Amino acid sequence: MILPIKFALNLKVDLIATIYKIHRFSLCKKVAFYTLKLNTRESSEFDDFLIRLNQKLKDKTELENLLKIIETIGTKWGYRQDLFKGEDAAYRFVVPFTLRTNENSNFGLRLYCLVLSEKVIIILNGDIKTEQAVINCSNCLPHFKLANNAAKAIEKAMDSKYLEINEFDIEIEEDFELEI
Repeated sequence: MILPIKFALNLKVDLIATIYKIHRFSLCKKVAFYTLKLNTRESSEFDDFLIRLNQKLKDKTELENLLKIIETIGTKWGYRQDLFKGEDAAYRFVVPFTLRTNENSNFGLRLYCLVLSEKVIIILNGDIKTEQAVINCSNCLPHFKLANNAAKAIEKAMDSKYLEINEFDIEIEEDFELEI
């Protein structure tokens, strides 16, 4: 079974997540990008990020740079460790940003992801980081927690061979439910 892939994320309530390929990056030859859609949301995690940040940001330069970096990873560079920063069990894209002196509570965009292999990356969600530590940032903390819970659960499923990566595809045992 290739896509969509459904599994249960049990975060004290039952959440069903479906993994989808991101059509925006469908022409990428180096990396396949996926995202999650939780049954409690109208849109996928990545779509939610794009919608919110397009509405929230007055200057969209950083968001545009992030999207260009993701596209370039997928089409030219492939996975490069210097473009990702470990965030506990998950990762985030490294995006250059300018700290503006009049906005000393802006530590740049955070977009969390799961690097399953050099050819498969699941893009999740994020926001503008407003505190030095993510644990103190009400914008980013929920996305950070979801990314890390999903990373740990997916790693466990991969270790148990319920979920496997085959080149650019995610393959999962039929009717497998993953609990966190």
